[in-house]
Amino acid sequence: GNLTIATAGIKTLDAGNLSVAGNLSVAAGTFDLGITATTASVTGTAAIAGTLSFNGTSTKTVTITGDLSGAGTIDMSGGSLLHILNLGGANNAITTFTTAAVASEVNYNRAGAQQVFSSANYRNLTASISGIKTLTGGVLTVNNNLAITGTATLDLGTTAVTALVSGTASIAGTLAFNGTSTKTVTITGDLSGAGTIDMSGGSLLHILNLGGANNAIT
Repeated sequence: GNLTIATAGIKTLDAGNLSVAGNLSVAAGTFDLGITATTASVTGTAAIAGTLSFNGTSTKTVTITGDLSGAGTIDMSGGSLLHILNLGGANNAITTFTTAAVASEVNYNRAGAQQVFSSANYRNLTASISGIKTLTGGVLTVNNNLAITGTATLDLGTTAVTALVSGTASIAGTLAFNGTSTKTVTITGDLSGAGTIDMSGGSLLHILNLGGANNAIT
């Protein structure tokens, strides 16, 4: 069935892991994933108007199979732990995304096209399996490492983007500089992979800054 958090205040998962066979709605307040749960899965959609909080006592892996939406907050900063958020929906948007200065991960893992929400607070960002994962805004900061795995494509979208990867970039799929607007991408760490960097989009004056000691791409 569905799970709805309807009123203000903090609602804390009592014990054990969480499985929502339908949709999750955090319409108000905070839904805290508690001190014992290590996994939470939502088979349907997740609509977050309040806050979804990764409690800081144990590392959480949250998987949302359907679309993510809402004007609320996803807070992965709890405990400065290596939390993971797997997003499987075609459409993904959240107004506020908070992380701690550790290597937590967001993985866009749909076998198909997906929206990638714009944020300056990604730590590790993975685009996996297959399909085109398209950035929907003008900000992309990956404060640790970027991985594009399988045959997936990370498309930097139609908005002018200055993208920063503070760690390494591993590209097995494709990093695409969309042709609608000029992109500037800076990779501070090493670049590697048997994939593709496609800067041909729109025949524009895209820029790729490489700061790593070791840089290779097939």
